[in-house]
Amino acid sequence: MIYEENDLQIDIPLEYKVKKHDDETNGLQCWKSVDFVVELPDRTLFVEFKDPENPSIPDDKKNINDFITDKLLNDLSVKTRMSFLYEHAMDGAKKPVYYYIVIGLSALDDAIVIAQQDKLKERIPVMGPPGKKWKRKFITDCGIFNIERWNRIFENIPIRRKSNSWNQT
Repeated sequence: MIYEENDLQIDIPLEYKVKKHDDETNGLQCWKSVDFVVELPDRTLFVEFKDPENPSIPDDKKNINDFITDKLLNDLSVKTRMSFLYEHAMDGAKKPVYYYIVIGLSALDDAIVIAQQDKLKERIPVMGPPGKKWKRKFITDCGIFNIERWNRIFENIPIRRKSNSWNQT
């Protein structure tokens, strides 16, 4: 089944349960939420899309250095904590939770990804507060992907641009 977030589409197999999490259906418009919650057999994915290459965004707003900022990382860490709290309070999130951010930016290279992932892990915090480890993790791990990297790793859950044909590779 194809789900959309602006110009990005994700094709999620029917056997997985999916919730569009950041819309009005959760009843908490004042909360920041991830875009999708996807239930796989062995884990839950929190999936967030950020798309500076969206054709409707001006070219001067598509610079990677202007896009991946501390403010964005702070906002993303808040989204994952609030989404987990919501899912937990609604009796969900019973499987390990992985938080994945897909950035629609072809210039996103591995060096930038690794540095930003480490910062995001600290802000969530994935391991626990400084000097302590969680006794029960709420987020097992997080990752940042461009579309190409996501599609290599999650071949069965591909992402494409709506403005492109699904038949293109």
